[in-house]
Amino acid sequence: MWRCEPGLDSKRTPVADQLTAPWSELVDDVLSADFRDWLTDGTGVDVRSVRSTVGLYIFGDGDYTTVDTGKVSKALSFGLYLNETWDPAHGGAFQVFTHKAPDAEPVREIVPIGGRCVTMTPTEHTWHRIQRVDTGGAVSRLLLMVEFWRD
Repeated sequence: MWRCEPGLDSKRTPVADQLTAPWSELVDDVLSADFRDWLTDGTGVDVRSVRSTVGLYIFGDGDYTTVDTGKVSKALSFGLYLNETWDPAHGGAFQVFTHKAPDAEPVREIVPIGGRCVTMTPTEHTWHRIQRVDTGGAVSRLLLMVEFWRD
């Protein structure tokens, strides 16, 4: 998995300045007060005055995350999928679990199709992972993640 951080402490980083105009504008949009208001209204979690980070992620073949709950110091995580299309056979789904166990099966899967988003407030019960990506080298899984921190 490859990651860059175009937003840190609710501000643009020099990485954002190296992005092409559409990507740079997207970073500005998710750092904006309008975006925070929209998320607060849509989720009921007030993120208007907390610190945020913005990450761009590329998952290649073999990349995945393990089942965990996420950092409970986050007020909210917002993931926006950036691939225009995605074949479910390529894996990479966001999977939700009721518990962590070697034989646990996901109770929900969200295919990372462009324009879809996922929000979550981590707790000791928000078991999730990103399924292993296997596209045969055809495409990478792209994700913009905005995290809002309680601290």
